[in-house]
Amino acid sequence: MPRKYVKKPLGEGGRRSYKNNNEMTQAFQAVKESRLGIRQAAKVYGVYYHSLLCRVNDACPLTAGVGRFSLLSEQEEADLAEGITLLAEWGWGLRRENVCTMVREYLDSKGRLHSGNPGPD
Repeated sequence: MPRKYVKKPLGEGGRRSYKNNNEMTQAFQAVKESRLGIRQAAKVYGVYYHSLLCRVNDACPLTAGVGRFSLLSEQEEADLAEGITLLAEWGWGLRRENVCTMVREYLDSKGRLHSGNPGPD
């Protein structure tokens, strides 16, 4: 007879969930101050080992959020949003595909896009 899988609750030995970066920051400090190793700090503070390893090795910033890195800086996103709002005020409503095309052309002009259109996010 097959076993019935029971999903582990958040934070209890299995899946880890942290809403803010406080746990990650504390784990990072513990490793940097040589109080704990990376694996022990990940277990004690309830963060993912590979996420902590990435931050300790400076492969990603300590304040990195969840998901992919943005292709645009916050200032570039604000400028793009301002331009799209201005176009909307002038009566030129844009669809998602149009915005993606605008972003792709902007990134192409800066030489920062590898291939294809950027995603919807």
